[in-house]
This record gives sequence, structure tokens and C-alpha cells, in this order.
Amino acid sequence: MNLPSLAVRRPITVFMFYLAVALFGFLGVTRTPVDLYPEIELPNVAVITIYRGAAAEDVEGGVTEYIEDSIATVSGIDEIRSVSQSGMSAVMASFEWGSDLEEAANDIRSALEMAKDELPSGIESPRILKLSSSMAPVVVLAVTAEESYEGLNYIAEEEIGNALRRVPGVALVSAMGGPQREIEVSIDPQRLEAYGIDLEQLAGLLAAENLDLPVGMIDVGSTEMTVRIPGRFEDISEISDLVVGQYNGRLVRMRDVGDVRDGFAEPSMHARSNNRPGVVLFMQKQSGANSVEVATAIKAELETLMPTLPSDVEIRVAMDSAKFIGNSLSTLTAAVAWGFLAVIIVVLVFLRRIRSTIVIGLTIPVSFLVVLIFMYAMGYTFNTISLMSLAIAIGLVVDASIVVLENITRHVEAGERVSEASIFAPSEVQQALMASALTTIAVFVPMMFITGMVGVMFNQLALIVAVTIAASLAVALSLTPALSSTFMKRAFDGGDRPRTTFFVVGERVFERIEKWYAARLAGALAHRRRTVIGAVVIFVVTMGLAGLLKSEYFPEEDAGYVSAIVELAPGTRLERTIEVMSQISTFVEENVPERVHYFYRSGQTESGFATLTGEKEGPNVGEVAVELVKKNERERTSFEIGEQLREYINGIPGVLSLTVTSGNPMHAAMGGGDAPVTVVIHGDDLDVLNRTAEKVQRVVSGVDGTRDVRIERGEPLSELHVLIDRDRAASLGVNTAVVASALRSQVYG
Repeated sequence: MNLPSLAVRRPITVFMFYLAVALFGFLGVTRTPVDLYPEIELPNVAVITIYRGAAAEDVEGGVTEYIEDSIATVSGIDEIRSVSQSGMSAVMASFEWGSDLEEAANDIRSALEMAKDELPSGIESPRILKLSSSMAPVVVLAVTAEESYEGLNYIAEEEIGNALRRVPGVALVSAMGGPQREIEVSIDPQRLEAYGIDLEQLAGLLAAENLDLPVGMIDVGSTEMTVRIPGRFEDISEISDLVVGQYNGRLVRMRDVGDVRDGFAEPSMHARSNNRPGVVLFMQKQSGANSVEVATAIKAELETLMPTLPSDVEIRVAMDSAKFIGNSLSTLTAAVAWGFLAVIIVVLVFLRRIRSTIVIGLTIPVSFLVVLIFMYAMGYTFNTISLMSLAIAIGLVVDASIVVLENITRHVEAGERVSEASIFAPSEVQQALMASALTTIAVFVPMMFITGMVGVMFNQLALIVAVTIAASLAVALSLTPALSSTFMKRAFDGGDRPRTTFFVVGERVFERIEKWYAARLAGALAHRRRTVIGAVVIFVVTMGLAGLLKSEYFPEEDAGYVSAIVELAPGTRLERTIEVMSQISTFVEENVPERVHYFYRSGQTESGFATLTGEKEGPNVGEVAVELVKKNERERTSFEIGEQLREYINGIPGVLSLTVTSGNPMHAAMGGGDAPVTVVIHGDDLDVLNRTAEKVQRVVSGVDGTRDVRIERGEPLSELHVLIDRDRAASLGVNTAVVASALRSQVYG
């Protein structure tokens, strides 16, 4: 018994089966996450190492090179890249697509474990992170205050950050900017020397006293108790009263050799929002979480949180992924809906039967429900690629049902019973329909073998289209015959087609089209050579025109967001960078009336968060981001505003490099934020590399259409070298390590 025969003989079974498909499909709709693009686990593993107080050159020679040499032995590594900057080393190992990153991360961890003895003693333990597109922030908040500014970092980190970390789907909350509390111990070197106390000894004593240590367990009667020494300082008076030595039989306390103050650390980052000092909070979602739901939940939590904060604290949403995702997906959803309506209208115009149109129209939602079950089972998300796949397939899914229904109609008009026609007519065209479906699917099969980031997206597109076409074939051979033998039976038993005005007019139009086509076909057959030559010419011209089309990774999109990353000369102090960013923010206030909100940040994070998310950071780096009103509320596009900002920033003295982005900020997570063209120059001589890079920069800058041409290189920072006289040091009983340690304590603290 073939499928059409089973469907006609057991229509209730078929209807119940598709009812179950609809139920599971709707469950899939409610449980499938929503995102802008498919989640991509990049074949990259990053090793982040913090070395506080170290210059970029020390980080490069003492940390980065050792880590690179250690992980180079791990199998499967395709490329190793590194960034060494003041206080931080970031080493990125790229593997081949399809590699098991869990195993790769374990191999890197093992390699680092064997090399840890060669790393400096002052570093923090290297952190190993697997990079993915989910690391891009889903929400960016700008928290500002006036009277409460001194405690803003605590408010942002503890009160706001801890509340948002409890939101389902939130993986990480990172803060940038704001004053950070610091207990400063200022030592008077002369008093310290008078009491005969060494600075290294004093630093070691502070570290040894500020500890909470577990001692063990003791038995007290029938009770077992833990013993712990709570030794951490709870008040600065405890530090001032700390005994640091003895002199002439009396105790020397910390207050005798210096002052202890509760203040703020020297800032390494600075942020302002709408010209108010503040803190920028970046929220990342968990892998597989629904971006829109997470962003919506964060904003809902903020509504609950605001009444509990000081009255002068203001929180603005600087970047909301839900808005960008919603705008993109709503456009595609509308395209799918209009496509569905257009298909139904075309079918109705050609068939001119309401019931036939309903039967064929059911093919689209039923096939899509099957696809939704498939997407949920595969762990896909609703994104631009999956909706684009449905938009592509919407015109293909009705083909098989139209052929089946028309063949059933032909059999009925020939005098066959409806039930028999519903069995034999689909069986006649079954092989042809399968061949047609497989031919269409075969077009998309090569996409399933594309590798890399593009492959991840096109694999999903190809699979969804293939499953949709296969589902439409199954529907055409089962649901369509079942409906024809039940729902269509009354229409077929009515005898001749109803002679409505719509039907009659349509019949006349199609007869004229048929006559016109017959005449054109006869002419083509009578002049076969001319027809073939004409077709070849059209094909060649079309292929030639295809070469004139522009190509890009992501299309430019006016998402109402403009950002600019400004880089000054290496070694520039944070204060100077802040001055430049303040100048730019003033320009934005005066010349961008279309803005809703803007913020800027400058400096370097301690955790390397910005580097991991593909951003630049450092004391000489700043970023300004501007959110604009909706497109229909402004006359200028985001690209025009970005160009205006670019021209102004290029005129600021000292700006070494500039990158302006006027599109969707979420494209950066998919690699869309990189420069369209990158030239990599390899060599052993740094001077030759620099000269070559400058020549390439001049040549590329002279090409029409290029802009923001920059050289990515590590410029050496200005240094002061302390040369040690080893003979004199030896005569004083010290060596290079002791001198360096003492000097580090004096300079870094």
C-alpha cells in the first residue's frame, strides 16, 4: 500500500498525524530561541594572563612568548596570534573548523601546566576561554550619577551587577569605568630608614597579616567544630595600628612610618554617558539562550531595581540587541507573510477554486510546522538565516500539491470516482514529483559541505530548505489526497466547474495566453538556430553583468547606531585620551541632533574583556558610540553621520588610527566588524616590516574608495632603563633581583 492509498483509506489517521505535527510545531515555536544569526562556536581558544604593572615589552618577552611556545606543541592549531599590552597578555590559538574545542582547551591547559615554572612569579593564573558569537554583549548599560559618583563602581558592580547576574540567561556582567576604592599606604622612606625597616619586609608583612586561614577541625565533646583565623583587615585603623617592627625596645606601628588613606585607585578606564561621568555595564548571554528574552528580562529587572538605587543614579540602555534583532526579524517575517499571501493569490488566480486553493495553501503552514520541529530538534534559533530559508522555500512547497491536485481533477473530469482518482492520480506523478524534489534539494546539497563561518550559516540554510521541500512532498502525497477525497468530494461531485464571472473571465485570459504562447513556440521551432543563438547571447550577457555586481560579507544596514574607535600614539597617557574623547563628545552634542543617547569609554580593562570581544583597549584607545532616532524621524542616514564624525576626528591632532562603524553593531560578533581587506606582512626584521607596511599604506590609501587605512603594529613605548652596577651591588650585599623588586615596590606599590 503506497502513501496516497493509505491517506485516502485512512483519512482520520492522516488528519490526526498532522494535528500532532501542528501541536509539536507550535511547541517548537514557543521554545526555539531568537537571535540575529546562528550561534557560532569559533575554532579559537584564548589564553588571557594578567601581569599587573608590567610594560608591554615585559609582557611580550616574559609571558606571551613562553605561552606561544608552550601551546605551539598542541596538535590541530592552524594559527597563533597574540596581543601584548601593559599588564595583560592575550594569546589566541585558531584551530581547524570542526575541531573538538573541549579537547583542544584541555590540551592547552596541560601545555600551560608544564610551562608555568617558566612564567614570572607575579602573574595571575592564565585563563583559558573558548570564543563564540554568544560572547558579544546583548545589552550595554550606561550608569551615571552626580552626588553618588564616588560609590558608583560599587553600585554598578554589586547592587546592579549582582541583580542582573541572577536574570535567567545572563552569563557575565562586566563593568568598565568609574572610581574604584583603594586603601593607600604611603610610606615615608626617611622614617622607614630611621627605624631600620626594609620596604620589601613591610610589603611582605602586610600580605601576611591580611589573610583568612582555615586551621582545621577539633572535637569539643560530642560536637565537631572548625577552627579559622579571620585575619583580613576590616578597617583602616587596623592597618595604621599594625606592628611593623621594633626600635629601641618599643613597637613601631604602620602610622609611625607612613599614612593610611581610604581613597580611590588611579583610574585605568574612564566612561561618560551624555556628558555625565559613569560606568558602562556589558551583559553577555549564556550559550543557547534566547537573546531577545534575555535582553527583555534585563530591562524588566532594571524597572524593579531603579527604586532601590540612589535618586541621582541614572541608567540608560546604550545598546539593546533585542531592538536590532527585532527590526531585522520583523522585516523577514513580513517578507515571509507577504510571500505566503502572494502564493495564495497566484494559486487562486490560476485554479479559480476556493476549496482547491485552501487545500494547496495548507501545504505551506504544514510544511513549515515540520521544519519548526526539525529546527527545535537540531538546536537552531529563529534568525535571519532560518527565516531567509523559509522565504526561499515558500514558493517551492506548493509545486507538488498543485501537480497532485490538478491530476486528481483531470481524473475526476474523465469520469473516475473521487476516491479512486485521489489514489491513482498521485501515484501516477509520484516518481516525477520525487525526481523534481530531489533535483531541487540537490541544488542546496553543495552548501552543506561549505566549511568555515560561512559554512555554518549556509549549512543551516541548505538543511532547512531541503527539509521544507521534503516535507512538502510528503504533504502532497498524503494530506492532499486525503483532503481531495473528503474536503474536495462535494466540489468534485458537483459536476462541471462553476461558471462564475471570475472563472469565465479567467478562462478567456488563459486561452489568449495559450494561443499567444503557441504562436511564439511555433516561431521558435521554425527558427531553431536563431533561438539557440539568442539564448546563448542572453546567457553570456547576463553572466557579464553579474561581474558588475558588488559583493560584501554583510550588507550595509542603517541600524541607527554609529561608533568610532580612536587610537592615539602608543604611550599616550589616559588623561590625554580622555581630553580627545571629551572633544569628540562635545562635537556629537553640537552637531548630531539625531542622537538619542551617546557614551564614550577610554582606557584598558583589567580582565581583558574588550580584547576578547574584538575591541581595542589601552590607555591610548577610546570609543564613542551614538544611538540615533528611528530612520523615519531623521533626514540623514547613519552612514552620513558616520562620515561627518570621521572627517572631524581625522582633523584632531595626535589621532593615529580611526575606525568608524555605521551599521549594525552585532555584525562584529560574526566577523562583520573587521576591515573588508587585510594585508598581512611577515618577516624577521621589524624595521623592514615597518617600512614595507608604510609603503603598502600609501599605495592602498591612493586607491579610490578606501578609507580608515591603518597599520596594526605594536609601537615601542618610551622606557627608562635602570642600569645596575653589579660590583657595587655585590659590595652592598644585593643582586639584580633584589634591586628590581625594591624598585617595583616603590614605583608600582
